[in-house]
Order: sequence, then C-alpha cells, then structure tokens
Amino acid sequence: LDAGALESIQNQNIRTEKLAIKDVKLRTFITEDSSRDDLVAHVYDVTYGVVNPEDNVVIIDDSIVRGTTLKKSILKILDRLNPKKIIVVSSAPQIRYPDCYGIDMARLEQLVAFNAAIALHQERGNTGIVEEIYANCKAALAQAALGHDIENHV
Repeated sequence: LDAGALESIQNQNIRTEKLAIKDVKLRTFITEDSSRDDLVAHVYDVTYGVVNPEDNVVIIDDSIVRGTTLKKSILKILDRLNPKKIIVVSSAPQIRYPDCYGIDMARLEQLVAFNAAIALHQERGNTGIVEEIYANCKAALAQAALGHDIENHV
C-alpha cells in the first residue's frame, strides 16, 4: 500500500454508528451458567433505523471468551437490522496453539466465531457460500502445491 492509496482510504467518509450499546454494569462472563443466556439477551440496547439493506455492519470484539454473547445475542441482534453483511473482527490475539487461554481450540469447529458464522448461514438457508469458500480454499491449496501465490478466500 503506497502513501497515496493510504491517504485515499483515510479520506473516505465512512459512516459509523453505535448500534448495540452494552449496559456496562452487567457482566455476562461472571454470571452463573443457568442465568447467563437470559442476561445476555437483555444486556444490549439497540439503535434501530440507521442500517440500510445495502449497508455492511462491522463489529469489533476485543475478547471472545465463551462466545455466548457473540453467538446468542450480538449476531442475532445485528441480523434483525437486516444489513447486507455482518463482519466480525476480533482484536484479540491470534490463536496459534492448542489450549490457548485454558480452552482447547485445536479444531476449527471449536472456534466460536466459526460456529456462529455457520449457524447464521444455516439459519438464513445460504450454506452454499460455505461450500463455495471451502472449494476455493481447496483449489488454493492445489495452487500452493504448484508453487503459485495463493489468495485467502476466507
């Protein structure tokens, strides 16, 4: 990225809104398992009427521990706003080794963001996109084996 391209990106007028505001006094992580789901469902206030069907919504999560809040509340709340896309960005450190944070995450299906994305696609009935991404990734692996540069399709 050269200086001109970076300046062009920085000069864009990207609209930002606070769509889901958390009550800072409520801590879902330290709540008992039996009452956590109910608390998570009521911990956010949502701003309706600012998301258009052609809008992409980007959510930044600074710490995904159990994933309960993301999976059972935030993604469902944002999906009700009917955006074109919901993009989840985690600012937590990359998970590179099993048993990170005392949670065994050695398999992809144990990653909460992966499971939440799959569940949302199943709920919407558009799992074809997952199959398309998988096929593109497999094709990229074949290209890498031939020594070609590859693109991250995920």
